[in-house]
Amino acid sequence: MKNQLIICLISLFWLAGCSEQSPNKGEVSVLKDDIPWKVKIWADKENDRFNVALTKEVEACILAQLSIHDIPNQVGVYPLVYNPSATGIHIPTAIYHTLDCDVLLKRYETKDSTAFDNFIEVTKVRRNCIAGRFEVMLNFEGNENDTIRFTEGVFETRTIR
Repeated sequence: MKNQLIICLISLFWLAGCSEQSPNKGEVSVLKDDIPWKVKIWADKENDRFNVALTKEVEACILAQLSIHDIPNQVGVYPLVYNPSATGIHIPTAIYHTLDCDVLLKRYETKDSTAFDNFIEVTKVRRNCIAGRFEVMLNFEGNENDTIRFTEGVFETRTIR
């Protein structure tokens, strides 16, 4: 009987998904232009696709955020490509922007490039949990000389819905 209880408890923890954390928190490690970027992570799930956001408060009311949208709900490697939101096509894409309270200061977008391998790899999906790794280079309004690179990104988080 004791063994059955232990197996049941282990199964429940395994089915729960991510490590023990509050519903909208997770763990992330990433380099921004080769410098460790300390951020908070959250994710949501909409129409069976994930959105992941990494957010940092730069100073009072100034936020920097990397968002990866339309991540499929299955393990695999997916390219991150330029996808203007007006297309209505659901393919993984990334956007980095800075905000002053609610005013957009600067916006960087994924651009198709053979010089850098933009991707997200989903390594685990369980109910309300997603884990993976990513690398992406973004350009400011198409300016090839104004770029931001996120490398060695690794994350695990629960969804907020």
